[in-house]
Amino acid sequence: MKSNYLSFAALVGSALFFGCPPQQGPSGQCCEPPLRYNAATDSCECTADASVAACAPGRTFDATSCACKCAACPAPQVIGNSETCACVCPNAPNDLTRACVGFPSSYTFNPSTCQCECPAKQCTTPFVFNAQRCACECPTCAAPQALIDPLTCACGCVAPDGGARTCGANQVLDPTTCKCGCGTTCAPGQVQDPNTCACSCPNSGPNACANFPAGFTFNPTTCQCECTGLTCPTPKVADPQTCSCKCPSTCAGYQVQDPNTCACRCPNQPLGGNACTGYPAGYTFNPTTCQCECSGLSCATPKIADTQTCSCKCPSTCAGNQVQDPNTCECRCPNSGPNACANFPAGFTFNASTCQCECTGLTCATPKIADPQTCSCKCPPTQCAGNQVQDPATCGCRCPPSQCPAGFTQNPTTCGCECTGLSCQQPRVANPQTCRCDCPAAQCPANQIQDPNTCACRCSNQQPGVNPCANFPAGFAFDPTSCQCKCTALTCAPPRVADATSCSCKCPPAQCAGNQVQDPATCGCRCPALQCPAGFTQNPTTCGCECTGLACQQPLVANTQACRCECPSAQCPANQIQDPTTCACRCSNQQPGVNPCANYPPGFTFDPTTCQCKCTAGACQQPRVRNALTCSCDCPSCPSGQVLTNPQTCGCQCLPVQCGPGKSQNPQTCACECNLPSGQCPPPRQVNQQTCTCECPACPGAQVANPQTCACACPGPVLQCQFPQTWNATQCKCL
Repeated sequence: MKSNYLSFAALVGSALFFGCPPQQGPSGQCCEPPLRYNAATDSCECTADASVAACAPGRTFDATSCACKCAACPAPQVIGNSETCACVCPNAPNDLTRACVGFPSSYTFNPSTCQCECPAKQCTTPFVFNAQRCACECPTCAAPQALIDPLTCACGCVAPDGGARTCGANQVLDPTTCKCGCGTTCAPGQVQDPNTCACSCPNSGPNACANFPAGFTFNPTTCQCECTGLTCPTPKVADPQTCSCKCPSTCAGYQVQDPNTCACRCPNQPLGGNACTGYPAGYTFNPTTCQCECSGLSCATPKIADTQTCSCKCPSTCAGNQVQDPNTCECRCPNSGPNACANFPAGFTFNASTCQCECTGLTCATPKIADPQTCSCKCPPTQCAGNQVQDPATCGCRCPPSQCPAGFTQNPTTCGCECTGLSCQQPRVANPQTCRCDCPAAQCPANQIQDPNTCACRCSNQQPGVNPCANFPAGFAFDPTSCQCKCTALTCAPPRVADATSCSCKCPPAQCAGNQVQDPATCGCRCPALQCPAGFTQNPTTCGCECTGLACQQPLVANTQACRCECPSAQCPANQIQDPTTCACRCSNQQPGVNPCANYPPGFTFDPTTCQCKCTAGACQQPRVRNALTCSCDCPSCPSGQVLTNPQTCGCQCLPVQCGPGKSQNPQTCACECNLPSGQCPPPRQVNQQTCTCECPACPGAQVANPQTCACACPGPVLQCQFPQTWNATQCKCL
C-alpha cells in the first residue's frame, strides 16, 4: 500500500475540480495505480485482479508493490536472472568445469552447496580413503617402520640409503624397533660387544686388581678379583674379603683384641687402684664386660637387691592406687575406711585390691541387666521402631505417653498425634495442623489479633470481661488504640521523680564520684559495704581497698597490690630461680651442701652458670678424643663407609664391597667407580654410569644414532609427501 502526500491547496484543488475516483485516497488523497481506494478501510489497496493467482510459477506476490517478484533462493544461492528467477552460486564461473581449478582432480562442483567437494570412494584392500587429498592411499606405518612397497602397502625397516635394513654378523634385526642386536647373552659379569656380539670382562687387564688388597687375582670366568692361596698361622683364619689373616672371633662386651695373639682384655682396666671410683658403694670391676657392677649385695626380707643403685628395694610395686610402706614393703589403700564408699550409690563396697568402690553381688530379674556404674538394674539397649521408646518396667518398645490435643488421636505405629474427622461451621475453617476450627486469615492492625471466637480483630492482651492492666502497678490504665497499659496521674515528692515504666516514684539518675553508688533511701551517694583483706583499709572517696603503712626490710620491697613484703623482680639466667629468703639467683637443681654431680662418672664438675654437670677433664692423647657423655678417651668416628679396624691406633678402613662389571672401589670414598682409562669418553659419546660404557647421546624424535659417528638421522629414506603434507625431519614422517 502506498499514498501520496500533497500540499493542502493541491489536495483540495484535485479533489474539487478534477476528482480521482476510483483512485481517491484517504482524506481526499489520490491512490497511485495500480492501488485503488477502499472506502470501508479508508486506505489504498491492490485491485482484485492483482493477486497471488496472477503470478507465474517461481514468483511470489508482493502486497506493497502489487506486483509478482522472484521467490528467495536457498542459501548460499542467489537470484542470477530477474527475468527467469534462476538461482545460481555467487562464486561459480560461467563454465562450471573450471569451478574446481586448484583442487585435486577428483573434486567436483556441488551447485547446491556452491562448494568443490570430494565424492566418497570405496578403496580396495589394503588401501584406505584420504578425504583431504580425495585419493586411496596406503595406511601410515607404525614408527620406526616405513613404507617399502607402495603397491602392496607393505611396511618394514629401511636403511639410510632407502634399501632394506640389514645387520652385521652374529646380529639379528628387531622388526619392532628396527635396531640390530645380539641374539645371545653373556655370562654374569661379562659384557657384550654390540658390533661383534663377543663376550669379555670389561675390567680385565694386568691392573684389574690394582685397587684390591695384596693376594687378590683376576678370575676371567666371573670377571671378579678373588683371594686364593692364603695360609694363616694359628690362631688366625683367612678373611676372603680382605685376603688377610684375622682373629676367628670377636671379644665379648667392651673388651678389645690383641691383633697379634687374638687375646681379649679390657681397654679401661687400670693396672693398679680401684677402677670403680665414683660409683656407689658395692660396685666392683667385671673383667668380662669391662664394666663396674654390683655384686655380693645381701638384703633383709622382704627387700631384694637393686643392681642399678647397688641398694636394697622392695621386690614389687603396689597395684592400682595402693601405696607402699618403704620399710615393710606392704601395700595399703590411702583412702580405706568405714566411710570410703559413703558418697557412692547403695550396693557399692570397698575393694582393698584396687582401692576403689565397686558394685558386687547385684542380681537382676530378666530381661534387665546389671549396670556397674549405678549398681542398679536397667534394661539392655534396644533399637525401637519409629518414635517408640523403651518401657523401663518391661524393657519392651511402646509409644511414649502423649496427651494429644483435643481432636487428635495417637497413631500406635508412628506414635504421632493425628487429626481425623474434623468438621467446621462458618466462618471457621479446618486447620489440620492444630486439629481445630480456626478463623480464616485476616490482616489486623498493629498490636491486634484475630478473636478466635468471633474472628474479629481485637487487642491481643485484651479478653472480654478481663482488665489487661490488673497485674500492673496502681496507676496504669488500658489504652485500646495502642493496646498498652499506660501510667496516668502520678505525682512524686522531691527529690524523687515519676517513672512511666513502673508507674512509681524513684530517685533521679545521679553521677556518683569514684566507685560510690546511689542510696535508694536518700537518693544521695555513698560507698558500698566492702570487707577489705588484712592490711587493707577502705578509701571513703574512691571506695577501694588501699594498702597503707607497709614497711619492709632490705632486700625485700613492698608489694602494694598484695600488701606484703616480697623480693624485687629479678631476671635470673636460664635454669635458675630466685631464692625467696635471700632474693639471690641460684640453680633450681642445686641444694646447699649437696654435690649435684655425685652420681656422674669421674671428671664431671658442676657449672653454676649453666646449672649442668660437664666433663672438665683435660685433652686426650692423639688420636683419641674426649667423649662428652662418659668423659672417657675414645677413638673418633670413622668416615662414612669405613669401620674401625685397629682400636689401639684408631685406624679405619673401607668395608670391602663387590663392585659391578667395569667398576672398582675407591679407597678414599669407599664408593664403586667406573674403570675408564682416561676417566671420560671421546666426544660426543657419554659415560653410562650403569654399564660403565661410552654410548651415543639420545636422538630427538624418531631419529636414531649412527653407532660409528653418533650422528642422528632418520632410519629410512626421505619420502615424497602428498599435498598438503610436508616431510618432518625430526619425526621422520609426513605431517
